[in-house]
Amino acid sequence: MGKLRTYLCAAAFALICVLAIDYLGRFTDGESPLLGDIAWEHSEITGVDGAVRPVDINMSSQSDWGLEAGEQLRLTCTLPEEGEIPGLYEYAYLIMETGTGETAVLLDGEEYFRCEARDMEQELTFQQLHLTLPPDAAGKELAILFTPSGPENYITPAFARYSSEYAQNAFSAAYYNQSAIPTGAYSMGFVVLCAIFLVGLANGSPDWSLLLLAVATSLTAAREINVSSGYYFLSSAAHQFLLSDHAYLIPTALLLLYLFLNRRRSFWRYLGVETLGALALASAWYVYSRSVGGHFYSNVNAVLGYTLAGYPQDLLIWLNTYLLVSCGFMAAYGLLQNLVRTQSEARTLALKNDLIMDNYHTIEQNIQQTSTLRHELKNYVAVLDLLYQKGDMEGLGRRLGELKADTEKLSLPVYTDNYLINAILQNTAARAGEAGIRFQATAPLPPELPVDEVDLCSLLINLLDNALEAAGRVEPPDRRHISVRLKINQGFFAVYCENSYAGPPQLDEEGHLLTTKEDSGSHGFGIRQMESIAKKYGSVLNVSYTEDTFTVQTALHLK
Repeated sequence: MGKLRTYLCAAAFALICVLAIDYLGRFTDGESPLLGDIAWEHSEITGVDGAVRPVDINMSSQSDWGLEAGEQLRLTCTLPEEGEIPGLYEYAYLIMETGTGETAVLLDGEEYFRCEARDMEQELTFQQLHLTLPPDAAGKELAILFTPSGPENYITPAFARYSSEYAQNAFSAAYYNQSAIPTGAYSMGFVVLCAIFLVGLANGSPDWSLLLLAVATSLTAAREINVSSGYYFLSSAAHQFLLSDHAYLIPTALLLLYLFLNRRRSFWRYLGVETLGALALASAWYVYSRSVGGHFYSNVNAVLGYTLAGYPQDLLIWLNTYLLVSCGFMAAYGLLQNLVRTQSEARTLALKNDLIMDNYHTIEQNIQQTSTLRHELKNYVAVLDLLYQKGDMEGLGRRLGELKADTEKLSLPVYTDNYLINAILQNTAARAGEAGIRFQATAPLPPELPVDEVDLCSLLINLLDNALEAAGRVEPPDRRHISVRLKINQGFFAVYCENSYAGPPQLDEEGHLLTTKEDSGSHGFGIRQMESIAKKYGSVLNVSYTEDTFTVQTALHLK
């Protein structure tokens, strides 16, 4: 269930990334500032002699039309209905090139506009004609009459189209967004990488290789924004450098060096899993984009085409971006793991300190009892001597038994040769005695175990602390008991703990055990922490319970 939840969360995160990229990508789609092209229904040329001949304006060259000076090109179409092209009669307009000659625009046969350029110089002053259509033009016939004034006539109003200031502004915004959005993403990545490095530095474990990622990310961000307008904001030398091949190759070299410095097996395993997931996601997106005629499909084909033609810069940029994102995520995940481990170690250290203090108090009590016994020893000797002289063997035996019991209280039991485990068991025995809990433990273990002391301490202290907490609530007190067995068996460190408890146990909605302690915000992590340690050593934590007995066991694989 835990793995499935992890995979589902990873898939959800990938979907969120795809949706975010798709959403922002809409604001970079600036292929054309046009609302639509005019589809001419009729096109014809009237000669000087009055003869009319049709002409195909879709020919590759206007010179093929045979339009000469004095002849008239007539283009007609029906204007779109209201709302067919959004805003056409509110804020849009008709764009056309006037050409060298006389141009007339007619609406339902009535002249709406006329202009004339006698030569090329006058034509260049007109350039493009932006003609606003009246609100009542919807559905009317639009006709453009063009009569060239000279023999050289390569520009005509034939390629008129609809546009607007909004479309022009959107086109400009899309062009700059193509650089601004990636630059913002790279810049945010640079800040995050610097933050991860500084957090590690503050905790005394800096990852110096992250500086390579940060520099590569900053260079990539600078190159992205420089492409659109760096010529204006940067010096000529900086602008030319960021456009050169070095600007593409330096981040690649830094990434390769980062991969070399992090050539750990776990790192490459995570990177491989990420790469396979990214390829699967990209393939699915590619198929979907192809089915709907999307930009991702055409962009991938274009990049592959350029690469095969000997221009791999775009493919290199894509690979750099992927590695920057993947390595950045792994660095963030590594930082999160380190923080969790640091918190766990701090909690374990606090538990060990509590254990030391408890043992100290136990030893202090034993010292006080020894001092008291030493005071009473003279009296014991005098009483024993008197009983011996009187020949009262029964009284002498009873007094010796009392003396033996008092001395046994002063000695701590030795459960194992392993110092840390022995101290934990001694502490648990002392606490169990104070709570009226019968405590039994067997631990035939060697002095050293191939288990991290932090993990060992955390596992046993959480285990026994929970057992003490549960058994201490059992009524009547004579039913309180804890039994612990620790041993090495076929390369495994076997842990078994059984205790009485006042059932039934409290479970959450997912079936996980809940803490019974009053301060639930500071507790409730014991079982999860023990599960994490068991998983770390290739095992699982087996928790079972009956009506009055609670059992926890695991077997850590000893490498």
